Amino acid sequence: MSENQQQDQWQRLNEIFGAAIKAGPDRQSEVLEEACNGDERLRSEVEAILSAARKADSRGFLKSDVFENGASVLLANEIPPGTKIGPYCVVRELGRGGMGVVYLALREGFQQQVALKIIKRGMDTTAIVRRFVQERDVLASLNHPNIARLLDGGTTDGLPFIAMEYVEGETITRYCDEHRLTIDQRLSLFRKVCSAVGYAHRNLVVHRDIKPSNILIAPEGEPKLLDFGIAKLLSPDSFDNPAEATMTGANLLTPEYASPEQIRGETVSTASDIYSLGVLLYELLCGHRPFRFKNRLASEVLQIVSERQPKAPSTAASVPEDDSELTNNHNMGVSQQAIAELRSEKPARLHRRLVGDLDNIVLMALRKEPERRYHSVEQLADDVRRHLEGLPVTARRATFSYRASKFIERNRMATMFSTVALVAILAGLSISLWQAAVARRQWERAERRSSEVRRLTNTLLKELQSEVGVLPGSDKARKRLSQISIDYLNGLAAETNDPAVLKQLSEAYVQLGKQYGYENGDPE
Repeated sequence: MSENQQQDQWQRLNEIFGAAIKAGPDRQSEVLEEACNGDERLRSEVEAILSAARKADSRGFLKSDVFENGASVLLANEIPPGTKIGPYCVVRELGRGGMGVVYLALREGFQQQVALKIIKRGMDTTAIVRRFVQERDVLASLNHPNIARLLDGGTTDGLPFIAMEYVEGETITRYCDEHRLTIDQRLSLFRKVCSAVGYAHRNLVVHRDIKPSNILIAPEGEPKLLDFGIAKLLSPDSFDNPAEATMTGANLLTPEYASPEQIRGETVSTASDIYSLGVLLYELLCGHRPFRFKNRLASEVLQIVSERQPKAPSTAASVPEDDSELTNNHNMGVSQQAIAELRSEKPARLHRRLVGDLDNIVLMALRKEPERRYHSVEQLADDVRRHLEGLPVTARRATFSYRASKFIERNRMATMFSTVALVAILAGLSISLWQAAVARRQWERAERRSSEVRRLTNTLLKELQSEVGVLPGSDKARKRLSQISIDYLNGLAAETNDPAVLKQLSEAYVQLGKQYGYENGDPE
């Protein structure tokens, strides 16, 4: 940062600080919203100055001229390159937050790069120094491959500093987009973040500020969780005044990633980190955050986070690019086509990929009531694993159809062969039933033919022939009637091979022969 840029920054901070002081406590949030215009870094700087001023004033240490020159305390915060801090030599500034500045530095004699965090001059109240020392103690207690390691700690000019592992990489969201990671690859990376957060929880530490800028991806592709500056220890003796610690953390949180209980200034727990992980997963999957608070008043933020239900990620991934409620700064103005391409998908396929399990996993982590979220980070990570392996997840009711669909996904080949076998069985059964029906119809037809032969024998050959035979001059009529009977019997004989019908036909021929006194059944 050039000298002119520094002067411009200090002037702007001074103006905003003065305006906030003049507005009074009731209107300070409104003034900051308007003056900072969505610049979270600028706002955090001003809020840190206001916080320090309030604490100093409550103890009677603040003189009136500080209110008029509040931003001037930042003048001493710019440490030029080459400055020695303990055994470290400052190279350049990496970033700054509400109470500290982080520099890239080299350890003398080893040329080891470190991230050196120092409290800002003017921010060194008793409470902030105590919180800073607490962060150092927290980092010292954590040893996990996905958490930036504490390398050293000390004091310079009466102010404590922390030397941490320097991670040279992009934030997790930018890394995923630049490398066009698929949904499965993003989920695998997210599980490693969960592993780090879960480890912290098992060591009684709640991070309270999980967001993409606090998760960098190292060159080897491993995520590193950073910045435990507002972490809270869960042990009962971690603070003299736990309520003060919670409220101080609330002042420094990032609203878009903070849980409802954090926004309300209530006591936080591991469930608060689970909510923030839900926001992170939401953003990794669909390129948006559940809510966007640019130019929102504090009261509006509170109302939205506490009451409004977020859209499902699958729905958010399909919204128009100018949806002001969902588009975030990282993907401002990016179309749904581009968001899908950043995940190596097409929009329709991305929607289908997110709908169902992933929607339910994210929305369970984002539930308003802490007790209705996942009970632990491990449970959240396990649901992600189960989804990746095609197993049922706990985030939705396990109906029979749902379990069946997951079984089919896990056992595609076995299911395919079983389906083929089932189809073959059903086909065989259908053929058998059809053949049985055909046989039944043939039997019924044979029965009808047999019945017709019996009726002919009884009616035509016996009764009718007997009646015609007693009439004078009936030989010609009897001969004609006999020929008709023979023709009919011959037709029936040609249509059937059924033994029962043939037997009936034989008896009919015999009866016909008896009527005329010859055995061959042919009057000619």
